[in-house]
Amino acid sequence: WRRLSALLDAVSPLKVLERGYSITRKNGAVVRSADQLSKGDRVEIALHQGKASATIENVFTEAKES
Repeated sequence: WRRLSALLDAVSPLKVLERGYSITRKNGAVVRSADQLSKGDRVEIALHQGKASATIENVFTEAKES
């Protein structure tokens, strides 16, 4: 039971934020790829402590290898 609890705790979104990552949302939906963003989009960034809002100035996507 403790092992499962520790595993769940390790992958908890809150623990991920605690490690320095952030969660970016556009219109309430989680952004998973730069392809979802365009210049001028407004986004909300959830951090370990607090939130921020931002406007996208540039979008850089990586070329996919064939």
